[in-house]
Amino acid sequence: MKNGFSKILLVLAIVSLILIVVIELRLGFIPCDKYKEWNSIAVILSSGYLGSYIVYFLTIVIPECKDRKRTIGARKKMFIISTSFVTSNIIANIRGGITSSKIITADDLCINLKNTPLYDKFVNAHNEESLCESIWHTYQYFRESFLEYCILWDKYLDAESLELIAEIKDCAFYRCLNEQFSLYNTKPEILPDGRKIFKYTVLGSVSLIDEQGYDQIVRTLMENLVSLITLIKKLEKHIV
Repeated sequence: MKNGFSKILLVLAIVSLILIVVIELRLGFIPCDKYKEWNSIAVILSSGYLGSYIVYFLTIVIPECKDRKRTIGARKKMFIISTSFVTSNIIANIRGGITSSKIITADDLCINLKNTPLYDKFVNAHNEESLCESIWHTYQYFRESFLEYCILWDKYLDAESLELIAEIKDCAFYRCLNEQFSLYNTKPEILPDGRKIFKYTVLGSVSLIDEQGYDQIVRTLMENLVSLITLIKKLEKHIV
């Protein structure tokens, strides 16, 4: 929005300059009986607009460009810190506390979750939190930190950035984790034949789900997590 408006102002300034040059050098005229009067009015209006744009450029555009360059380091650092809760901390927890440069995929995350399911205590837990509880708390830290970033640097956000921010705030990962938290965090009952059955309560009624169904639901959550990380990377290219 801001960039688009600035471009419109610049185009109008260029048009005004061209109009002044054309009229003053008598390269053309408005074809009517009183063309001299109309040309005079056009020059006055164009000159006024061009002068206003020069003042706008000197007092608004140039200081804003300097401010963008001056704050880019702070903006980049704060963005990385706020998003690291998702792109680093949650991923490290799922991988057993190991940070790796390996490409993040839903398949990779699901393989790691076979070793430490969401309902188990993860390796670096500082208390009795399950992996699911730890992810939930870490994601809440992300939301708070990310919101602070958006508020603090709001004037640097263009229309595309705002759209990405809206998608991140209402991402499928958050909705699934919020709505199905009790299922992800439920320890299974082991049947005599070794099968796992998960019992969880939905609107007051107890529902059962087998291990395959549970794994599929968890996989969907991991796919949503990968999608969230993709959105964050897209936003990073826009705002830093």
